[in-house]
Parts: sequence; structure tokens; C-alpha cells
Amino acid sequence: MTIVRPPQHVQGRSLVVLNEDRYIKLVSYRANNVTLTRDNVGTRSSAVAIRTFINPNDRSDLKTGKTAGRGEGDADHPRRADAP
Repeated sequence: MTIVRPPQHVQGRSLVVLNEDRYIKLVSYRANNVTLTRDNVGTRSSAVAIRTFINPNDRSDLKTGKTAGRGEGDADHPRRADAP
């Protein structure tokens, strides 16, 4: 499976991949494509978390974070993120 991440418009976004043994197998802070296979994950299944860190005291940061979050989809429903 390949996860296609759009260019980052938000500072502080990360992607974390955990395998079924609950080991963190990958952490990415860049807007890049990530391909998951049984060989590089180490197990048959995995979980992916995409986190966005924002400054809750900055209204423009909150708005940008919400807008950027709408751009990520899944393999069956890919979405495209446009620059805010």
C-alpha cells in the first residue's frame, strides 16, 4: 500500500506506522510517498497515524491545521490538498 501525502502546508505534521506487534516501524516528517509492505513493516498488518501539531493560542494556526487535515484521504477515497 502506498500513502500519498500532499506537500505540507502545516509545520509539525508527522506520519507514524506501527506494526501488529506494536513496534513503531516508521516515522516521517516530510511530505513524501510512503510504501508499506510486509517486508518493511515486519507483520501482515499495520496502523498509520497522521498527527498535526498546532499552536492553540494562534487562530491562524488553528485554521491552517483544520484546512490541511481535510486534504488527507485513504486508499479508497484519495483526496487532494490545495494550499490554504
